[in-house]
Amino acid sequence: EFYSELPDFFIVIDDVDRFIEMIKPLGSKIETVFMQATECGAIIIASTMPTKMRGYDNITKHLKEAQSAIILGNPLEQSMFSVQSPRGYKQAVDMGFSYYKGVSKQIKIPLCS
Repeated sequence: EFYSELPDFFIVIDDVDRFIEMIKPLGSKIETVFMQATECGAIIIASTMPTKMRGYDNITKHLKEAQSAIILGNPLEQSMFSVQSPRGYKQAVDMGFSYYKGVSKQIKIPLCS
């Protein structure tokens, strides 16, 4: 109840693999904090390369269980989410795919100049 009254807050992690390597010396303490943050409503935004996220630690497992994602680049080059690109799909900087609870669709990403 208390947490539902708090404003949304985000935890942004650029390069999850590097983040996990950096926090390994802290052991399970940081995993506990991470899990509690998501239980309290923290929104995790994490980036990774398609061929990474191969670990078996609790944070990697937690992120792999995500229900939603934005996939940039060729969706067939990643294995975390089951996304089929449309026939004739050509990769473009301003195109991506949204993924939510098993359903994916192609989306346009606004570019900044």
